[in-house]
Amino acid sequence: MSVEITTEGFDAILSKIESMGKSGDRLLNEAVKAGGNVILQDALPRVSKRSGKLKDGLKVSGVKKKGGTKYVLVGITKEDNSEIFYGKFLEFGASAHKIPIKKGKKKGRVVNHPGVTAKPFLAPAYESKKDEAKKCNERNIKKRIGAIMVNINDLVIETLKPLKIPVLFQRFDGDEETYITFFSYLEQNRYADDEVVGTEHYIQIDLFSKNKMSYINKEIERLLKENNFIKRSIHEIKESDCSYHTAFRFLFFTKNEED
Repeated sequence: MSVEITTEGFDAILSKIESMGKSGDRLLNEAVKAGGNVILQDALPRVSKRSGKLKDGLKVSGVKKKGGTKYVLVGITKEDNSEIFYGKFLEFGASAHKIPIKKGKKKGRVVNHPGVTAKPFLAPAYESKKDEAKKCNERNIKKRIGAIMVNINDLVIETLKPLKIPVLFQRFDGDEETYITFFSYLEQNRYADDEVVGTEHYIQIDLFSKNKMSYINKEIERLLKENNFIKRSIHEIKESDCSYHTAFRFLFFTKNEED
C-alpha cells in the first residue's frame, strides 16, 4: 500500500498560511513531506533484507492536492509497475495464480504460481507512526510560521528569491550591477471593535540597476502580489549617476493568533 499524510486537522494554522501566499504554500509542502518521511523511516527497517532494490526505491512522493487538502504518498501502490513493483506483493501478498508464458520455446504454456505470503512493512509503519507524523506536520508548520511572521525581513527575502538577484536589508555592499534593498518604514496595529487584530507592515523595496529593468520591475510586483503584499505605490527615481532606481511601497498584514 501507499500511506497518505495530509494537512487535515490544521484549520487554525492553515488560515495563517493562506495569508502568506506562495511563501506559505512552499512552507506547507515542506511540512507535509516531513510528516511523510516519519512514516518512511519507520518502514525501511521493516523491509526484508532479501528484497533487492526495494528499500532504496521507497520514497515520499511529491506533494499532491485533492479537495483543498495537501498530501503525500509513502511507498508503493497496487498499480506500481516500476522496478520495485514486487514490493506490492510483499505488502499485500498474492494468492495462487496462473502465469502464461509469452516468449521463448515454452510460449503458450502456463505456470502455476503458488502465491506470496504478505509481509507488510508500510501498514505497520503507518499505524505505529501516524500520530507522530501528524505532530511532525504541525510542529514544522508552527516553527516555520513563527520564523517568517516574526521576522518580516525573511518573508521579503523569501518572496523575492525567484528573481535570483541579491536582496539585502537596508544596504548592499557587493559588486553586482543589479540588486535590491528594502526596509520597513512603518509598523502599526490594526484594530477591530477596539481590539488589536494584527500588525500592518509597510515596506519599501528598492531595485537598483545600471540598465533599465522593466521585466524585473514587473516580476517584483507580481511576486509581491502573489504573496499577499498589497501595493501602495511604485515610482522611478532618477539617480545622479544615471543608474535606474525603482521604489516599491507595499503593505503586508499579519493577523494575530487567536487564543
